[in-house]
Amino acid sequence: MSKKELSNYQKDIVGNYYANLNAIMLQKLGELVSELYLAENDGQKKRLWQRVHKAMMNLKIPPAIIKSLL
Repeated sequence: MSKKELSNYQKDIVGNYYANLNAIMLQKLGELVSELYLAENDGQKKRLWQRVHKAMMNLKIPPAIIKSLL
């Protein structure tokens, strides 16, 4: 399978995504907090806390802060 080149438009989209990745992850973290508030059982909460941890790691939040929040 040959590797396709991206068009200039596609390159711009990918570049904009990575340029705004921190804002995207921060928005995702806010949505996870809302989902945690609405979670009804412990299984849902556990999965959501794992996703919160991963989102904070992607935002490069210091481990000491992550540990205190979790």
